[in-house]
Amino acid sequence: MSDKAPYQVALPLHVYERHDLASFFLGDNAALVGQLQRTLQNSQSHEFFYLFGKEHCGKSHLLQALQNEFEGREDECFMLDLKLAKALGPEILNTSLPRVVLLDNVDSVAGDEQWELMLFSVFNRWTDAQTGVLVTTASCSFDKIAYLRRDLNTRLGSGICGELKYLNTEQCAVALQQKAELRGLNLSAKTAGFLVTHFNHDLAKLSSLLDKLEDSSLQAQRELTIPFIKQVIAASACSD
Repeated sequence: MSDKAPYQVALPLHVYERHDLASFFLGDNAALVGQLQRTLQNSQSHEFFYLFGKEHCGKSHLLQALQNEFEGREDECFMLDLKLAKALGPEILNTSLPRVVLLDNVDSVAGDEQWELMLFSVFNRWTDAQTGVLVTTASCSFDKIAYLRRDLNTRLGSGICGELKYLNTEQCAVALQQKAELRGLNLSAKTAGFLVTHFNHDLAKLSSLLDKLEDSSLQAQRELTIPFIKQVIAASACSD
């Protein structure tokens, strides 16, 4: 009879998170997100939002969640991450605007004259339409973006400006527990707090780590305790 501990091969199947409002942990952003939701639900709205915040505060998650609110009505909403689209050229925005336009990372095109002109054009077309909702995000306040066209900074500051607050340690731990629950994992508050502290509140990295922990937990038939997680992290570091 073998003395080896039970071992189960984990299939590479994971429950990937759907970026919807239910999975967006509000933290201290409830009032701002609530105002945004109410505006989008009003088909007569003509409003502009400029949202900013540090990396990993959830800006892209929020915009993707808002886009998913229009599932089945895709013609009403358009979303573009300018950081990813920059290589494609600004002509990608030279199109008719639907009722809702979501532009992520508008600060990423600062210094590119053609992109700035197109972004300015989008804003002017939205203004002239006198209907619809335009939502933009950036990593800093509108006046800190180094645009060549300073009047673009003025345009971005003309609407509802709000900072997405970074989750504190306790909030981040609760959000991580929710992500673990989605995967069918039991993650205690103490263990979640340990992970948040050691991974600097980076929920994107923590989500990737949950995938690895899910596999390791299944293979070793172990609960997600702090000693086991340390073991998995150490083994992963050695294999890199």
